[in-house]
Amino acid sequence: WSRIQDAQGNYKWRGVDFSSQSDTSLESPDIDVSQNGSFVFTFEHSYKFETDGNPPTYWDGAVIEITSDGGATWTDVSQFTSPGYGGVIGTPNNDGQNPLGGKQGYVNQNAGYPAMVPVTLNFGSAMAGKTVRLRFRIGSDLGAGAPGWQIDNMGVLFATNTPFSQVVPDDGQCNGVPAASAGPDQTA
Repeated sequence: WSRIQDAQGNYKWRGVDFSSQSDTSLESPDIDVSQNGSFVFTFEHSYKFETDGNPPTYWDGAVIEITSDGGATWTDVSQFTSPGYGGVIGTPNNDGQNPLGGKQGYVNQNAGYPAMVPVTLNFGSAMAGKTVRLRFRIGSDLGAGAPGWQIDNMGVLFATNTPFSQVVPDDGQCNGVPAASAGPDQTA
């Protein structure tokens, strides 16, 4: 994952859909969820992952996961809210080449790609009083890649802390930068 700048000077997070087997993620800082109200996480994104065939095979794709135990366990957000996934990641026989194979996720490309589209994840009271983190996770297989995933304009409602410590112009320095992990070292 890296921070990129578009032609208008706007900074975004970008995760690559590698042309090799990979499991990469971008993780938010801790978010202390209020005891009251509906916890909501919002963002904008644009994605294009390796897909081919008719009917299509979604070789690569992405999911969003949440943890409330400091990262010991992660649960797909679809257990609590609808992220708007588009299909099952991986090959028809789930041959294990994609670490996310067999999971529902963001596949192919978003409508209007490369335009950014908004997403609202409303967890209701399911996370009330907990400290949570979200992670954006991409899985790719051994074959070809694609541009990947761009994420921007993250926000929270009903948090008691300031996980994104301040709103700054896009050309400023970020505080509370999310952690990016490319997974274990690989050789090709």
